[in-house]
Amino acid sequence: MIKINREIGENEYKENNCNLALKYLQIVLDFILEHPFSEEFKFIEVEVLNRIGSCYYKLENFEICMDYFKRAYERYEVYHINDEELLGRILYNIGLTIYIIGRYDEAIYYLNEALKLKNINNQEKTKINIIKANIYHNTERYLEALEVYEEIEKYEKSYLVYYNMSIISGKLGLEDKSGEYLNKSMNLQLDDNSELTTNTLLQLSYMYSQNKKLREALICSEKALINARKFYQVDKYVECYQSIFEILKSMKKIERFEEYVEDILYEIDIYHENYKILYNITLLLFQYTSEISKLDIGLNIINKIKGGI
Repeated sequence: MIKINREIGENEYKENNCNLALKYLQIVLDFILEHPFSEEFKFIEVEVLNRIGSCYYKLENFEICMDYFKRAYERYEVYHINDEELLGRILYNIGLTIYIIGRYDEAIYYLNEALKLKNINNQEKTKINIIKANIYHNTERYLEALEVYEEIEKYEKSYLVYYNMSIISGKLGLEDKSGEYLNKSMNLQLDDNSELTTNTLLQLSYMYSQNKKLREALICSEKALINARKFYQVDKYVECYQSIFEILKSMKKIERFEEYVEDILYEIDIYHENYKILYNITLLLFQYTSEISKLDIGLNIINKIKGGI
């Protein structure tokens, strides 16, 4: 009974059907609580409490989810369970939720407890330290935020890490360091075939644009396009082109977008059966031809699309 209901609950959780997941997980928890002396149920109880907390987290009911996470932590301690992977998940969940609620000092305590675990890997360290850095940044403790990022840099060299280090250094008045971190960000090699690198570069480009650093923004968007092409991330092409278009428009160098038109028309030839891409590329090209007052190019585009469909 426990196994079946728990499996159903876990599957519903993975499908983001959290209310349904709660129904089945609560059945499991109720059964366990009715048999408090069963040794084999102790570990399961802690896991289920943690998962119920995660359901409420997804439902954005943070006060209730915090109650379950803390109950999981309390039971873990009382039962003397020795499983650092489970403990790490619980501590991270508590720290993240308290951070969202805004109780920053308490969040730091639990995040630091998670960092003390022996078997924590670099990916988990990065997640935890990013939250710590955000807390320090939000509370204007910039030096401590920078120290956390310097710790992250030891095992996670990414565009956003260096960008954030640059911004924080700037707020501390460390202009040379700020420039150094920006250069490190711009010089990173593209070797990630997931969409993470492309998304990060686009986000970095947006941040540069917001700070009026349009040259750097353009470089990031162009790098994003190169990465998207290299790994055939077709759904990202239009987003990259759109970003480049907006930056060139802000730079008052819209005529340079002509360099990309031939490639965009090539994309129409290749992906003409993907109507989402076709629609978005067409819309972008019409924006461009409208900006340069060359609607005859727009008509040629229509004819090209008609010929491809």
